[in-house]
Amino acid sequence: MEAAARLLQARGVAFGCVTIAERHLKKGTEHLNIIRKMEFGAQWFISQAVYDPEATVALLRDYAKECEERMLAPAKIILTFAPVGRPKTLQFVRWLGIKVPDAVEARILEKANESKVAAVMESVEACTEALAQILLQTEGLGVPLGISVESVSGFKEEID
Repeated sequence: MEAAARLLQARGVAFGCVTIAERHLKKGTEHLNIIRKMEFGAQWFISQAVYDPEATVALLRDYAKECEERMLAPAKIILTFAPVGRPKTLQFVRWLGIKVPDAVEARILEKANESKVAAVMESVEACTEALAQILLQTEGLGVPLGISVESVSGFKEEID
């Protein structure tokens, strides 16, 4: 990573990195990974898809605290949301390591019995609820946030 960062900086290319909040729940050090990557020149970070706000809130709180202690300006964290509408896509999301609470999965799968569109809409609702919780619980931390909505599927219902 360090060599790639030097190469990009030499060419004046801005770059960002990925951050995985679930890793923070397991190891408790993802906020330090962000700062280490900032030291290499990363200007923003994009999260793995969010379904469970707990890990993201913990990461953002620890990151804000560490930045304050080190007197660093926090880099922007772009939160990714990836609505799904099919059981196989939900299974793929879990395989990627994205934590989907059992209750959220049950809600989406219940709607999938009605239609793929209903499942996608329920997934969008779950993502919206997660974002609202994150914003509420991290208000005033001083970490700039952005939003990305992505598709992890090639199926029309899950993209449009």
